[in-house]
Amino acid sequence: MPIKKSELYSSLWASCDELRGGMDASQYKDNVRDHSRGYDNLQDEFEVFFYFTINALKVVQGNFEMFSQNRCVENVFPKFVENVFPLPEPPTNENPLSLNAYEAHKKQIENYRKGVHTKWEQSNDSDPISARGTWWGAVNFVTAYVDHEMAEGRDYFAYTMFGQGDETKRKSYRLAMEALRE
Repeated sequence: MPIKKSELYSSLWASCDELRGGMDASQYKDNVRDHSRGYDNLQDEFEVFFYFTINALKVVQGNFEMFSQNRCVENVFPKFVENVFPLPEPPTNENPLSLNAYEAHKKQIENYRKGVHTKWEQSNDSDPISARGTWWGAVNFVTAYVDHEMAEGRDYFAYTMFGQGDETKRKSYRLAMEALRE
């Protein structure tokens, strides 16, 4: 999925806000004129910042192209999902509480796997959002499940952006990158 111009501009403005150090944008021009290091030094800093930003965007674009152009065939997808959602290790003791907790956790993981597979099976190849059959699609199926199913009943933003949901999405991305490098 190409980056929208509005998303790029939002990202660049957020970066500029960070460089301003929380200063209101309307005050920034006065600070630049009075800045003891001078305008030329600030211009150099901006050029370096945007050089690295543009290069980071090129890496993201390259990764997206690699994800969207490489097939994740149906016999590989189940193993990918198993790696994203590994089953817990069984307890080493016969404690009934440990066994019950293990069984409950195992069932939860199996339900996660089934949920991602259901999203995969219900999609079709003509759906541009799913990109079924590509690694981009594989990562998106995990992301969609994490964001729309696993986050239900939780603090959505915290779960999907910072908590276990974010960790699971990052793991799916990392595993897909590793599969593409093999």
